[in-house]
Amino acid sequence: MIQIFCSLFKSKGIQHNSLNQWKGKVEQYKEQEVCSEKAEQFIQKMNHYLARQKATLPQQTQILCCSDIIESTFGKYKNKGAKIITDDVLKIAGYSEKSTLEQVSLALQKVNMAAILKWKQENTSISKLALLKRAKKKVAA
Repeated sequence: MIQIFCSLFKSKGIQHNSLNQWKGKVEQYKEQEVCSEKAEQFIQKMNHYLARQKATLPQQTQILCCSDIIESTFGKYKNKGAKIITDDVLKIAGYSEKSTLEQVSLALQKVNMAAILKWKQENTSISKLALLKRAKKKVAA
């Protein structure tokens, strides 16, 4: 049952179609197999989890439920080459999304540069490139 659950929701996410497929697979499994207590507990817990997630579906057509997405996003951040946290961390939310001009404009209206610069000073380190530029300026002076 675990394998069935993972193969179904990892590839399709939680959506009305995959929820219906899950119900069908559970019924099919129960017809073909004697359902052990552990399998029954797993099915009940997954059904409870899916019911909670389904409550959010009117707003979302699909809920992706795969760690591959998170790993891919942080992989993109890590591949920037820095071993430190830079202000690139602010871009993570936009890696997988195509933003419209209206969305960018609205976001820029909601936050000011002073707040971003304050956050950057409190939460990030100076990048290697910035350190190199500072060193070159000192040598040139």
